[in-house]
Amino acid sequence: MASTHTTFGRFASHHRLLARNGRQGRKPALDDTPLVLVEGDSWLAMPLYHDIADHLERSAGGVFLRQGRHGDTAARMFDGRSLARIERNLKAFGFDLLLVSAGGNDLVDALEKTRGKPLFGKTHGLTTPEKAVEHVRAAGVLAGIRTHYLRLLEVAARAGVPVLGHSYDHPQRMGVPIRLSVAQLGLAALFKRRAGDWIARWIRHVLPDDPDQRAFARGLIDAFVADVLDTLPAPFHYADLRGQLAQEKDWNDELHPTQAAFARLAPLLRARARGLLPAGKQAAW
Repeated sequence: MASTHTTFGRFASHHRLLARNGRQGRKPALDDTPLVLVEGDSWLAMPLYHDIADHLERSAGGVFLRQGRHGDTAARMFDGRSLARIERNLKAFGFDLLLVSAGGNDLVDALEKTRGKPLFGKTHGLTTPEKAVEHVRAAGVLAGIRTHYLRLLEVAARAGVPVLGHSYDHPQRMGVPIRLSVAQLGLAALFKRRAGDWIARWIRHVLPDDPDQRAFARGLIDAFVADVLDTLPAPFHYADLRGQLAQEKDWNDELHPTQAAFARLAPLLRARARGLLPAGKQAAW
């Protein structure tokens, strides 16, 4: 089973223990324990229930330093200060893999505000899902996300660490905010922004019908894969999660799968990650 530390100090202490075990010929040690640095949005850092990274911890062996944050964007995760921190950690601790989830919040943030105003303004007339996706593309949103990823990959390449990302799946519950159980109500305050909806409210005046809104969201995810993930160079790899969660019941809201759905996605990332780890650590994973 894996262990995780969300604070630098606790992770460093565990790292020292593994190093000491290695010197003393005991297990587990650094030479057989996967070390994974996690940077990501709510698909890897969901405060309300177990996300993909939580399920990975329960199924894979290794030590995780989790520094993701729900609501985070590629723009913030991969800015100069954040990249300097990532590079320090990669080099200082010899991580075997950098697991990232980024881009989704950049897309929805762009709908709300691009160059100071909504991407689909009040004067924007009725359109089709295909034309709406092209409008996002023409605004440079996808190109901007790609640029942020490229900055991360420069850092990872210098450290010699592979990066594993993922696509998002196609949303099925348009216009639906986060659904909370009674036990989760107190956790709602952890969300910095409103708890949904994030897509439909910005496009329903140009795409009023639910099927068209779903088609737009589907096209946006596909464009993210085609324009960003499929174009990134080594050391980038990704798991394609599209088509896994095709039912409304798989989704808590517009953007977030349910806990059970996250559990179904985790094995896909686990399988993809195994081949990226050093040969001597794959068995533990």
